[in-house]
Amino acid sequence: MKILILFEYANHYQTIDNLCNNLNKKGLEASSFNVAYWRFRNRLTKRVPLWIRIVSLLAKIPGVRGFLTSVFRYKALLGLADNYDIIDIHFFSPMYDKLILELKRRGKGVKITVWGHDLYMVDQNRREQQRRLYKVVDIIQTETQEIANDFLEVYPECEARMRVAHFGIIQFDIIDELMLNGNVEVYKKELGIPLDKIIITCGTNRSAGHQHLKMLDGIEHLVPELKEQLFLIIPMTYGGEKSYIQAVRQKVESIGIPHLILTSFLTLHDLSKLRMVSGLTITIQDSDALASAIQEYLYAGGILIAGNWLPYHALTERGIFFLRTSLEALSLTLTDSLNNYQSYRDKCNANREKLAEFSSWNNVIHSWLRVYDDIKI
Repeated sequence: MKILILFEYANHYQTIDNLCNNLNKKGLEASSFNVAYWRFRNRLTKRVPLWIRIVSLLAKIPGVRGFLTSVFRYKALLGLADNYDIIDIHFFSPMYDKLILELKRRGKGVKITVWGHDLYMVDQNRREQQRRLYKVVDIIQTETQEIANDFLEVYPECEARMRVAHFGIIQFDIIDELMLNGNVEVYKKELGIPLDKIIITCGTNRSAGHQHLKMLDGIEHLVPELKEQLFLIIPMTYGGEKSYIQAVRQKVESIGIPHLILTSFLTLHDLSKLRMVSGLTITIQDSDALASAIQEYLYAGGILIAGNWLPYHALTERGIFFLRTSLEALSLTLTDSLNNYQSYRDKCNANREKLAEFSSWNNVIHSWLRVYDDIKI
């Protein structure tokens, strides 16, 4: 079975690469193609078609990528898909509408993997466009049962083709390695973070959907005695507009709490160290499909405060400890977590083993294999 995974966001590279690697280990030939940056990967055969190599170089020239995309992408994707049995579309954008119909006409297996925003953040007109296409694909997959349930409330006719399988997390292995070779104090020093402060990480990227300003409002309303204990880390290395960084910077500087805004690329090891030094992480983004970054913070032993609208029931069902909050109650939830900091950290100790069982690639890859086996080609 040969599988081609199509995706568009640069911050999905790591996740998609790990999926392909683990599928390849199980005897499938899985390749990936980023439709925005013309990046092709086939780690099994190591072969990259010559035309893709040429186009990917041209796509780096300012102004050229948009032209290549508008003129050549549809035909390029059809040509590439000819070599595969199943086309797996990750994140359902309008760019795939025409492609899906033609792929089915050519007898290809087509799967759509819904990431969250492509369900929750589209208007009614787009939902009806999607409905027409969901009816013709072979399988629709979500990462959590809660997202699947929300999907079926909108598209009940798709129930027979709905599957649930989530991504594994390679950084669990890196965190394990770092725990053996060092400690949190060492990694705090490496990152230039005070040893005597409680580290709060605000969000995971610079998308405005993470609602950093509301997050900082909640922190601002803490009593002075609690604020003096804090150091803030705000990861803004990818996602969203760079101009948003300035608005966040102005807000956090007005609060007067020492902080670090991360804007440069981080290696997987540096990201893992960031997870380990964070005593408390806040996520109040408008939607999320249980991002790996959130699970990594929990795996490293930190407290998580999550918006009560986020679909994290998969964690709750497995007894993984974290705190829920509304936007209105964020400051109160923060106050409670800081006043009971060590007690809550102790409760987090059991999260690591439960998350390893839930999200290590060795465990989750079997559910992906079953999903692909359900596609009749």
